[in-house]
Amino acid sequence: MCEEERPRLRVIGGGRADVNSGRVRFAVATPEAALTVDAVVLEEDTWLILSAGVEVTTPVVHPVRLFTELCEAEPVVPGTVLIKWEQPLMLQAVVHDFGADPCCRREWIAAALGEILRICRERRVARLLLPFLGVRHGAMKPGEIVPFIIAAIQANPPPSLKTVYLSVPPGVRAEAGRLIAGGLGE
Repeated sequence: MCEEERPRLRVIGGGRADVNSGRVRFAVATPEAALTVDAVVLEEDTWLILSAGVEVTTPVVHPVRLFTELCEAEPVVPGTVLIKWEQPLMLQAVVHDFGADPCCRREWIAAALGEILRICRERRVARLLLPFLGVRHGAMKPGEIVPFIIAAIQANPPPSLKTVYLSVPPGVRAEAGRLIAGGLGE
């Protein structure tokens, strides 16, 4: 076979699902990973509707009291992180305000990430499950937000943090490993 007839071969990337960066490993979340984490972050809006779930229950308080509480309710400030449960640690990162345009902003994500890392430092979290904040319900693009999230964590990682599992939104799973590696500058 002469040189011109040989098939051209090229290397196809394996799409690594995890990448180490200093002390912290960034990995695509799997169902098994969700069972081993110390803390889970939920993407939330200012009225705490996104993670509320759909559940019909009979109110245990008087309807007048319930109506009064609804009328007096105030939205949560974007960038805030609330602790929903202790075991496992469930954090609500408020990064959406559906009454604003745009409904999700980088500065809100930055503030929430700072607060998430503070809580991880305080609670000595080793394994964190974190969504691509702002992608699923907001206008953020995965290729923009993943490097932003990784850079924020790399800039000031809690000493206890060993692994960050990134929960991948639908439609991005195939390129998730590449996005993580790209976010680390590899």
